[in-house]
Amino acid sequence: MKPDEAQIRSVVRSVWATQLGLDILDIDVPVPPPTSPTITAAIHISGDFHGAVRFECSRNSIRRAAAIMFDIPEQDSSDDDERDVVGELTNVIAGNIKALIPGSNSISLPTIIEGSDYRVSTLDIKSSDDFGFTLDGETIVTKPMKGTIARDTDPARDAANAEILRHCPKNRAENMMIVDMMRNDLGKIAQPGSVKPGPVFEIEPLSKVWQMTSTVQARTQAGMAEIFEAIFPCATSSDRSARRGTSSRWIVPCRPSCGAMCWR
Repeated sequence: MKPDEAQIRSVVRSVWATQLGLDILDIDVPVPPPTSPTITAAIHISGDFHGAVRFECSRNSIRRAAAIMFDIPEQDSSDDDERDVVGELTNVIAGNIKALIPGSNSISLPTIIEGSDYRVSTLDIKSSDDFGFTLDGETIVTKPMKGTIARDTDPARDAANAEILRHCPKNRAENMMIVDMMRNDLGKIAQPGSVKPGPVFEIEPLSKVWQMTSTVQARTQAGMAEIFEAIFPCATSSDRSARRGTSSRWIVPCRPSCGAMCWR
């Protein structure tokens, strides 16, 4: 069974409202081909269900979305900002649609298609320390990471970099997207009403980078197998779809990541 048109419209409307604060109007007439440059993102859903989510938007519209999401003037948004926005929006839409489909399914990385030559790219991959979860009795805590900046050997510049990351609107917006995804994942196995955010936008030092993390916690009586099925690979893992067995036709090969995991 796949989501019907009303459910898909509801998902898109909700994502636009929560992520951008914008309303979407339904248009029940054929949409003419675009006359201005567009950017498209596609995500593959695989598992018990096979399908794809494709999102296309004019560059002007996605530039406005980048300005809203990252709290910057439209003229200051870069091509990378706009790719990040269309990829993240498509990722959130696909995740919500996947949640409506029965069975075990996973989603691929967003593939970005743009320009008259149909240049294809995937979102960038950064090295960082990605925390999975802790389980203490019925309390499960996860600490999604999104946002990094390089360390500096000079203490003053290093401290300044940490503050730049702490107050960066783009990284804060992207971090909150990942928090929302983890809240959704935890909601699958959490006791009703128990999913709560903890401290957000914390800046942590690693050997090469500062990273921004936030905390989400819940109460659960789920077993370990159910927990892993619901939340792994975590939303912050850029190769989560590859490790869940998504068809290689839809994603680029990913280098090893996420290090090792200890369960005791």
